[in-house]
Amino acid sequence: TDGTHVPVYIADAMLPGSGEEIAAFVLDITERKQAEEALRESEERLRALVSQATAGIVRQDADGRLIFVNQAFCNMLGYTELELLGKTTWEFTHADDVEENKRLYERMMREGIPFKLEKRLIRADGSILWVDVSVDPVMDAAGNPQSTVAVEVDITGRKQAEEALQQPDVGRAVELVH
Repeated sequence: TDGTHVPVYIADAMLPGSGEEIAAFVLDITERKQAEEALRESEERLRALVSQATAGIVRQDADGRLIFVNQAFCNMLGYTELELLGKTTWEFTHADDVEENKRLYERMMREGIPFKLEKRLIRADGSILWVDVSVDPVMDAAGNPQSTVAVEVDITGRKQAEEALQQPDVGRAVELVH
């Protein structure tokens, strides 16, 4: 009566044996519409966060196949989203790091235990990208791991600096004074 518009669901049906009488059921769906709008806004905020992140964010299915990659991850590896989706993470993981990565992944999919590791990825141009990876399970309604979300941070610069510190100083003369 105050002129407020209310979203409703209307179902109508011809009453049997009545000729042309119609029964209509009207249901106020304001709460459902508000919940849908809140969910849409939440999804938009999450989408903006993931797309603007500087870290690589990926989602993998139970077998390790990529089902989502953000632009930062694509940039890190030098591939497009389409080139990455459907591939397993082990297809571009350095051969020396695959076994440990698979072991941790399989344990997580069995037991739901998240993991973190440093590993090497092979970029599209063949160069090495060191990443610090944090992987968490995404659980189904029964509490079983169904997929994963991983955040991958480029630590190549740190690894190169560590390696440089391990190298002996070559070509530096040291003068000893007696």
